[in-house]
Amino acid sequence: GKTDDEMVALVNGGHASELSLEELLHIAEARPAVAEAALMVAAKQYGDARAYNNLAVAQAAAGNYEAALKSLEAAAKAGSKTQELNNNYALVYLGMGETAKAEEYAKGANAETKALVAAAKGEYAAASKELGGYNAAIAQVQDGNLAAAKKSLAGDTSAKADYLRAVIAAKEGNLADAKASLNSAIAKNATLAQKAAKDINLKALF
Repeated sequence: GKTDDEMVALVNGGHASELSLEELLHIAEARPAVAEAALMVAAKQYGDARAYNNLAVAQAAAGNYEAALKSLEAAAKAGSKTQELNNNYALVYLGMGETAKAEEYAKGANAETKALVAAAKGEYAAASKELGGYNAAIAQVQDGNLAAAKKSLAGDTSAKADYLRAVIAAKEGNLADAKASLNSAIAKNATLAQKAAKDINLKALF
């Protein structure tokens, strides 16, 4: 088999079509930077419902909602499982700020998606019961329960978890910790520097 680095090189070099469907789905998950490119090929070449669903999620994460909705239409035509489609439609509409539409799809979605929609409606206490980890921590911060949020983040070393730790520390007035967590987040994901500069929760650091 190929290593992840070899797969990334093929995707970046325009040779993703040499990879099998399973390899493309794997590398999209393992290396988010090439996810969209790998899934585009997986979707077009293999017409696979999972590839279209995952592509929609990657496009939505990049803020490309119109493309994400088109990918979900293709996933439906390719025979996607209904619950997966409902999950992804709900998440795309949440990203677009269309909470009512998200709520329609959330009825047939999994518990986590239902809870994310509840959080978007401001029902944070209800949402945090259903969610785990990072997503629970976001709902708990919104609910003002900073101690619970810190517990939910325990063991998560991702950039977004470090960023949320910075927000929590800033809310507690602990600016030294906030700065350390923010620096750690930016070291892992440089684009968070721009987000932080505009984030009202982190104003005290700038």
